[in-house]
Order: sequence, then structure tokens, then C-alpha cells
Amino acid sequence: IPNLPQEKEAHPDTYRLTAQGGIVSIGVFHGQEYARINKMASVVKATLTTLGKALKGIVLMSADLEGMYNAFLVQQVPANWEKVAYPCLKPLNAWLDDFVQRVEFL
Repeated sequence: IPNLPQEKEAHPDTYRLTAQGGIVSIGVFHGQEYARINKMASVVKATLTTLGKALKGIVLMSADLEGMYNAFLVQQVPANWEKVAYPCLKPLNAWLDDFVQRVEFL
């Protein structure tokens, strides 16, 4: 999973103020999407790290991690990722490709 750019690295016009003092609509959208993708990326990275440790026997495998592992075996998006992700019916590999493209697009 690529690292997220900083929110401030957006195009200068993205967060331009309107004449009334508000932020242009693309800035509002970008801020919301950035927050959503950032949360998803942190959950994905944290759970993958924990699952790796559980598979090595370093930490105890919880029911959530076991469900995540079983979802990987049948190419499904794990339930703990679906809780923070956008709705999508794609199998895991296509979902992950889409997720990476969304991160890179930001």
C-alpha cells in the first residue's frame, strides 16, 4: 500500500477560499475522501501487520484475525476492512487494486 501524500500537498486551488470565505466544493470533497482513505489505509496496514505476527506465533490469533485469514483464502474483502471501506462487491484482488489506485490518485 503506497504512503498517502500529505493533505497539504494537494493542488493550491483545491482548498482555495470562495468570496464568502468558505472552501470550494472540491476542497470539501478532497478533505472527506482524504480522511476516509487515510483511515482505511491505517486499518489495512495495522491488521496486516498483526495478522503477520499471528501467523508467526508472536501474538494470539483472535477471531477477527482468523476471519480475515479465512476471507483471504476465498478472495473476499475481510469484514474488518469492510467496516471502514467504501461499498464494493469486487473480489479481494480487484478491491485491493482499486484501493491502491484511489490512494495514488489522492
